[in-house]
Amino acid sequence: MAAIAAGGACAFGFLQAAVAQPQVPATYYGTAAIDGKSVADGTEVRGYIDALDCTQPGPTYRGTITDGGVSVYLVNIVHESQKAGCGKPGKTVTFTVGGRPATQTAEWKQGPQQVNLNAGSGEAPALPTATPTRTLAPSEAAATATGQAKFTPKPATELPTDEAVIVIGTRTAEGAEDGRGGEGASGSGEEGGLAVGYVLLVVLGAIVLTGGAMGVALSRRTVGRGTNAEPGGGGQDEGKEP
Repeated sequence: MAAIAAGGACAFGFLQAAVAQPQVPATYYGTAAIDGKSVADGTEVRGYIDALDCTQPGPTYRGTITDGGVSVYLVNIVHESQKAGCGKPGKTVTFTVGGRPATQTAEWKQGPQQVNLNAGSGEAPALPTATPTRTLAPSEAAATATGQAKFTPKPATELPTDEAVIVIGTRTAEGAEDGRGGEGASGSGEEGGLAVGYVLLVVLGAIVLTGGAMGVALSRRTVGRGTNAEPGGGGQDEGKEP
């Protein structure tokens, strides 16, 4: 009997410990506004039960953020097992936005609930809804499919060398430097040929004139010798006769 009584006491103790464990808090989310307008990011939204702040603190808590052009919030309101006097089924939760009481209230119950809040005049804006993405039919997907880009590596090119190509210019007849060499050379060759021909003509003309002058001089000398010989010869013969 003593053993049975001891076992029953242990089971009852475990049951009490299980009941005493903290319960899951209630989670509230939605839009937050003051006078129907969005608030600055980081604005505090807090929940109260019987004027007791039951907002769960810690790293999970943050102020409002802007999403889809409106301010949104998310808060956890703890159970009475976590903080005495806080949430349990049937309790009413009131809210403040930026320290101002919101018009909306909610019933405390475990799990997430959407409640759009507004403090002051106006109404709370609606929470933006995500636009569903239309699923394409197989034929549409094939029609809109694009080819995958392919990378084709280029072959390595030779590195530039340090050798320099030097172009030596030539002087044409006008004195200008010609880097091409072809036209300048041909032009100077033609002019050089004309100059050589002109010199040859002058030399030949001088030779012809010199030859003619020498011929005339020789002919005159021969005639002069013949004339002087005839009178001299007759005188000698006549002197020898008695």
